[in-house]
Amino acid sequence: MNKVSILLPIEIMVRELDYKLFLAVSLANKNTNVIIAQHDYFNTHCSMFTGGMYIGKNCFKNPFLENATSPSNNLVYVEELKNNDISVVYLDEEGAVWRGSEIDWATYMDSRLSPDVLGKNDFVVTWGSYQKKHFENKTISFPDSNIVAIGHPKYDLYKPRFRHFFKKEINEIRAKCGPFILINTMTAWANSLVGLKETFSDIGEGWDNYSSKNEKRRIAFIDQWAGENKILANFVKLVHKLSIVFPDKTFVLRPHPAEDSEFYKIVFSGIKNIQVRKEGAVSQWIMAADLVIHDGCTTAIESFLAEVPVINYKSLEDYPWEAVLPNQFGIQCKTEDAVVKAINDLDKDSEAFVRMNSLTPLTLSLMRNLQVDIYDEFVEFCGELIKQKMNKKLNNREIPLQTMRFREIKHSLMLFCKAAIRIFFPVKRIRYSAGKVLFPGFSRNLVEEKVRTIENVLQKKVSLKYLSDRLLVVTSKDEEK
Repeated sequence: MNKVSILLPIEIMVRELDYKLFLAVSLANKNTNVIIAQHDYFNTHCSMFTGGMYIGKNCFKNPFLENATSPSNNLVYVEELKNNDISVVYLDEEGAVWRGSEIDWATYMDSRLSPDVLGKNDFVVTWGSYQKKHFENKTISFPDSNIVAIGHPKYDLYKPRFRHFFKKEINEIRAKCGPFILINTMTAWANSLVGLKETFSDIGEGWDNYSSKNEKRRIAFIDQWAGENKILANFVKLVHKLSIVFPDKTFVLRPHPAEDSEFYKIVFSGIKNIQVRKEGAVSQWIMAADLVIHDGCTTAIESFLAEVPVINYKSLEDYPWEAVLPNQFGIQCKTEDAVVKAINDLDKDSEAFVRMNSLTPLTLSLMRNLQVDIYDEFVEFCGELIKQKMNKKLNNREIPLQTMRFREIKHSLMLFCKAAIRIFFPVKRIRYSAGKVLFPGFSRNLVEEKVRTIENVLQKKVSLKYLSDRLLVVTSKDEEK
C-alpha cells in the first residue's frame, strides 16, 4: 500500500523532541509513515519521500533578508520538497516570542517567512491571529485561506491533559534535587555557546545578527548584546543574593540552549545551594519546580500553562529589546529586594500566584494556546491534509528502510573520518560542538520509553523504528512486519 510520508525535522532536541513524538504517534496510521530526523537530514534526503508533508520551519536555507545577495539560494530546499510533491506546513518554533516593538516584530516575521515562495498546496500555521493578519497583508499570490491561526501543539503538553507524560521525569528530578526554584536565562548573545569571536562574525543569518557592512543591523545587534550583558550580570548578582538570603532553598539555573553553561558553573562555583543544569527538556524541570524566575524567556509561557508560579525579574528599565509576551506572566520585579519579597509571599500562598499575568488583547492575539486547547485541532488539520494527499492517488513510494539504514551507516563512518581532521579546523570544530549541544542525537532507550508513555496517554499503539541517532520512523502498529 502506498503511504503518505510525514516529515518532522528537529533542530533543538530539548525544545522539540517531546511534542514531535506526540505528533508522530497521533499521525501514524495505515496511510502514513512519520519520519523524525535532525533537520539537515531532510535537506539532502527528501527525494526518498514523495507525496508527503513537511511540518516545520527548516525548509529555507537562510532568513529572508533585505538586499540578500542570492535570494534564490534560500529556496533550494523548499524547491526540492515541491519537486517531490511534499507539501510544506510551515510551523515556526519562535512564532510569538519576539523582542522590541511591533515594527521589530514585523521585521522578524518577514525574515522568517515570505509566504509567496510557497505553493498552493502549502500551508502556514501561525501561533495566533496577529501573525495570520500580518502574513495575509504581505501575500500577493499565496492564498489567505492557506494561512491558519491554530496555535502551536507543543504548548498544549503543559496543560492538565498531557502532564502525566512527564510524571516519571518530574519525580526523578524531585528525588534528585528536592524542592527548588528554577531560574531560566535568555542571554545567548552575551554568553554564546560558540564564543565571542563567532558571535561578532559576519556569517550570522538572522536579521538582528552582527554585520560589519550593514550599519542598521550592526547597531541593533550591539544594542541587544550590550543589554544582554547587563541582564546577565544582574542575574548573576540576583542568584548569589538569593542563595544567601535563602540558604535552605535550592536554586537550579538552566541556561538557554544556545548559551554556554560553563560560564554559570564558573561564576557559581562552590555555592552549595546553586546548581547549573542543562540536561533533558526544560518541560519537566518547569513542572518539577516550585517557582520559575526569568526575563524574556519562553519558559514563562510554559510555566503559566503548567500552573507554576512565575517571577519576571526585569532588571533593566526601558530596555528597547524586551521580549514582550513572556514578560506578561507572573509577578513583575525590578529589584533584587522585590524578588526576595515575592519569594516570601509565594511561600505563604503559592496558589494565589499561578495564574497571575498582565495579558492584553494584543498579547493574547499572539498565542491561541492561551485561550483554548488546540492539540486535537492541529492533528485534525494535518489529518485532513493527509486525506487530500491520499485522494489524489499519487504514486507514492514506500519508504526504503534498508536503504535508509545503509546510508546512515555511511554517514556515521563519514563523521568518524571527519572527527580525525576536525582538530585542524578550530572554527568548524566550535560550530560542530555547538551543533552537538543543540542536537546530541537520539538515545534509543529514551525515545522508546517516551513513545511507550505517549501510547498510554493517547491510547494508541505504534511501531517505532530506530534507524540511527538522527533518524526515526513511526508507523501504525498493525503494519509492523
